[in-house]
This record gives sequence, structure tokens and C-alpha cells, in this order.
Amino acid sequence: MGPEPLRTAAIAFALVASCAAPASPPPTIPAPATRHVQIVRALTTPERLALVAKLRARSGAGWEVNEAALATSGTVVDPFAGFLRRARNTAPRPAAAAPVTEEEAIAAARAFVRTNADLLALPHAVLLTFAVSARPVEPRDHAGARARWAVRFETTFPTKGYEAFAELENEVDLEVFVDDDGAPSMLANVSAIHPRLFLDTRPDVDAEDPRLYAKLLGRRVFALADDDTPIPLGHVERGDFQRANLVVFRSPGPLGAWMTYRLAWNLGAAKAAIEEPGAYYFFAWIVDADSGDVVADAVPPRRWEVP
Repeated sequence: MGPEPLRTAAIAFALVASCAAPASPPPTIPAPATRHVQIVRALTTPERLALVAKLRARSGAGWEVNEAALATSGTVVDPFAGFLRRARNTAPRPAAAAPVTEEEAIAAARAFVRTNADLLALPHAVLLTFAVSARPVEPRDHAGARARWAVRFETTFPTKGYEAFAELENEVDLEVFVDDDGAPSMLANVSAIHPRLFLDTRPDVDAEDPRLYAKLLGRRVFALADDDTPIPLGHVERGDFQRANLVVFRSPGPLGAWMTYRLAWNLGAAKAAIEEPGAYYFFAWIVDADSGDVVADAVPPRRWEVP
């Protein structure tokens, strides 16, 4: 057999061998892990400035903020939900022909809020649920010299997808100050609104899992007397626990750099008060819903005044 037949035979053998060999299994794609922790990073300075630029584009170039505090403080822009908290309109305007009425002030404030709803983190459906009230401006408001009315908007709405979590309910509380000519001149927004969340709400450790209590059992607990003297209450036992509520727990990062949202259990326990038969001291711990790690320790309760 010459060189050419040998090469042909080798190729044929390789083809037969490759056909006979079992096929390699397809690569396994791991299932995505449940997400029970979400870190929301604070807005950057350019992102905060972009909100102010949008306000000026919509409502006039005269709107200003405290730019010295913009980058480092949460008083101008909420750094996590990304909405405006304080702004002031300093544009010069001619004197008013007639003083603005309360009804006109409310209408002007409504229009301002509707125009800038996204900059205030307000879903459009929420705009229909406001409780609206107006009052004359007072010296404590530190409003401009021409401000006449403070129009207040209040409502609540749940965080979408987390309606069962009371701690994630959003509270809207903002005031728009209206000048004598009917122009909005200041925004003061103390709303508590959460950012968009992507947490899975099914815990890996359920309420009856021993891991949920393992790192608390045996701990010494105490109450505090009026002079901060500890009142020993013994050790934590399994029978002390009276409730386990699934919650989303928030904890801020250093210097407000981020906010952590975590699925957790709020575990409530009671210890008998030695000095008052039939009375109890109550404790609450926050425990991670994945690992059973203690996220937030209980605060020692203070002794009440016994008559």
C-alpha cells in the first residue's frame, strides 16, 4: 500500500471514530440565583445636574438649586430614588396686576407638578390621588418676598411589585410656593419614595427553619434602667419568639454612598420582666432571609415607670 492509500485510510478511520464517539453534552447554563439583596448606588453629580437641567428646560431657566450642596447632600436631590427636593425660581418678572387667588395658586401648582412629575418620582396615576391644600406663606417658610401661597400635595402609593410590604409604601409630601403673579417660585419636597427594586420576595429560609433562630438562641439579653444600668433577662430561647414577619430592610452605606435593600425576617421575642410579674420586655432582630445571619441587633428596651 503506497502513501496515498495510507492517507486515505487514516482519514476514513478518523471519520468512523468521530461518528462512533458519543456527542459532547451541551454546556449547562446555571439557573439565575434568587436576588434577595440589592445595592442602590447614589446618583453621580452629572446625574443630579441632569435633573436640574430638565427642570429648567420645562419650567424656565430661572430655576436654581444649591449647587454647593448638590453633590454631597440629600437635601437638593434624593440620591437613591432620583427626584428633586428643593429648588427656587429666581427669574425676574414684572409686578402682578392683581394678587393671585387661592384657586389660581392651586391650579398653577398642579400644573407645575404635572409637568415635572417624573422629576419628582411621581407615577402619573398618583397625580389623581393627591390631597391638596393651600395656606398663606409664613415667615418660617423662608420663601421669596413675592411668595403668597404654599400649596401642599400629599398622598401615598405602594412600590410596584411590593404591595405586601408596608415599609416600602411611598409617602408624597411636597409644597409648591406660588408668587403674587401666579408663578411657582419654590419647591420644598420631603417625600419618602423608594427606587425601583428587583428583589425576589421568596425567602430561602422560611419562618419555621431552625437556621432562622440558630444565631440568636443562647444570647444574653437585658433591659435598661433609668440610669442605664443593665437589667439581666437571661438567655434567648426558642419559646421566646412570638412573631416572624417578612420585610425588606434598608441600611445606608458610609457617607450615603449607597443604600442596601435586603429581604429579611423581623423576629419579635418577649422576655418576662423579673421586677414586675406578668409584664414583658420586647425585642426585635432583623435576620437575613438567605443565611439566617443577624443583620440588625435588637435595641435593649428601657424599663417603664412602675407606679
